[in-house]
Amino acid sequence: MGEVVSDWCKVYSGVPQGSVLGPLLFLLYINDLPQRISSIAKLYADDTKIISVIKEHNDLTNMQNDIDLLTEWSNVWLMDFNINKCSVMHIGRKNINYNYTIKHDNQSFLLKTTTKELDLGVIVSSNMKWNHQVQVATSKAQRILCLIRKSFTYLNTEMVRQLYTSLVRPHLEFAAPVWSPSNKNNINDLEKIQRRETKLAPELKHLSYTERLTKLGLTTLKTRRIRGDLIAFFKLTTGIDKILWYKEPNKASSQRLRGYPMKFEREFAKTTPRHNFFTNRVIPHWNALPEKVVSAMTEFRNISLKTTSRKCTTQIY
Repeated sequence: MGEVVSDWCKVYSGVPQGSVLGPLLFLLYINDLPQRISSIAKLYADDTKIISVIKEHNDLTNMQNDIDLLTEWSNVWLMDFNINKCSVMHIGRKNINYNYTIKHDNQSFLLKTTTKELDLGVIVSSNMKWNHQVQVATSKAQRILCLIRKSFTYLNTEMVRQLYTSLVRPHLEFAAPVWSPSNKNNINDLEKIQRRETKLAPELKHLSYTERLTKLGLTTLKTRRIRGDLIAFFKLTTGIDKILWYKEPNKASSQRLRGYPMKFEREFAKTTPRHNFFTNRVIPHWNALPEKVVSAMTEFRNISLKTTSRKCTTQIY
């Protein structure tokens, strides 16, 4: 820094930072990690998660063995895990809340148990409810909405639309296909932010919420989440986005559903979180789409269509 130069030293691990090939080299560096364990491994850059279904004591032993194998891998490749950032989340009422350990510097440390975790910008809770995610999203959006109010003495319709869609709404919709709420309170909490925003323009205050949305060229957030689900499902079914399905949705047989062959069957679910899971949630709306929309990418890309389900008919923009 300045005229001071650090001493030369040997680099035994890692990849060049800030280089074009850096991300690729890092992927090659950690590519063998999932192959060493029996549990499901999910990697995103240097963020690693292992997932396992725990039904009996043998499953607990296998999970602990996998943690030990990951520790061995980190020692070989000189990439120590940050103990303070490592935790375990038990999901399900029948889950055995076992205490797992991780080794570091020849010592065993008890992994802390967490009930909620920030995972790539989304707060995941052990009860599979999205109350915390909705609270954080609405709080961020509300703070920005307050800043907009303080920063402008007057806002016309176009200014409100531009500021809201670019600065506020993204916080309410980030990764929405993952956590789209089914709870009415959560749905209303999200919609309240947009209701307040549509009143910022003086010429819109006397109008109803539906009329304000029409003037601004917007739709309800619930409608946009349905649209987001449909687009995400389209990308998955057509191979635009590739994922490793844990349980891929089954196509409906022609005997059970009329229409085109791209319809799917909903999975029978015993719990509310599973009932409202992405694939279960989107399939009724997907099956209601016209065949020409589902089969043509250009039609779907310019999606401006009526989505009909058993519960609602909405115009999606």
